[in-house]
Amino acid sequence: MTTEPPNEYKKDADYNQFGLLVTPFKDRYKQHPNIMCSNTYLSWLWYFAEDFVKEYAWFENTPARISLIISDEATLNNQVKRIAFAYHLKKKLGSQIDIYGRGFRPIKQKQEAFENYDYTVVMENSVHSDHWTEKIAHAYYTKCFPFYVGCTNLEKYFPKESFVTLDINNPNEAVRIMRNALDNNLHEKNKEYVLNAREKLMKEYTLDKGLIKIAKYILQQEKDLSPITVTQKCETVLQSKPYTYFFKQSFLLLRRKLYKIFYIETLQKILRQENQTLSAPRR
Repeated sequence: MTTEPPNEYKKDADYNQFGLLVTPFKDRYKQHPNIMCSNTYLSWLWYFAEDFVKEYAWFENTPARISLIISDEATLNNQVKRIAFAYHLKKKLGSQIDIYGRGFRPIKQKQEAFENYDYTVVMENSVHSDHWTEKIAHAYYTKCFPFYVGCTNLEKYFPKESFVTLDINNPNEAVRIMRNALDNNLHEKNKEYVLNAREKLMKEYTLDKGLIKIAKYILQQEKDLSPITVTQKCETVLQSKPYTYFFKQSFLLLRRKLYKIFYIETLQKILRQENQTLSAPRR
């Protein structure tokens, strides 16, 4: 079962050593003879479920507020895009959006970034069909309406009215969509769909249901699903080619530094000023 999306700096493992490959990335691994295309049932989705699945209040008639969780990691292309996207949202939406995460506003528990918010921006590590993670689950658990960047067919799993899709490559349009949702009180209008998505998470997309689904798939197959080859685990591109390692490391360090200057430090400054304004005594 592949739980992490492929990235540009890591070679794929030889998954032919397994008789069955459960993955949402069927196009990436199409050379494998036995693929079950499915969202993977991530174990850490359920580690935090007990804390998340308490009876969160449904906030009504409160000022619309948006949260966003992100870190200052800027190694992979998608991480770079997310930081630039978050910067643009903060610049346009100002105090309507609060940004949490390492390098910005640290939190001890992820619930802190969802409690007391009507909306949240959810950005997955990749944009693929059939691939969604605990990021969208945590939004539904806490009854936040998600502005979503990620799984391209999320409506296959949750009601299409329970989220709004954003294009990370078109931040101006994303801001327009978000403002329109706030103006139309979409959080309250689509309450039943968010609660339905929450119900699906707790009853349909559980780890035990996922294992049963995989077992049924195996029993229905007439072909042999025994391992084909046995190989060692994958190694990163950076480890396998010394020259590639040197140049790619240099490129990554340079890109991280540039983003630290142009996006991360500027965003951190905005958040510090915002915190100072909130903590200043009123006259």
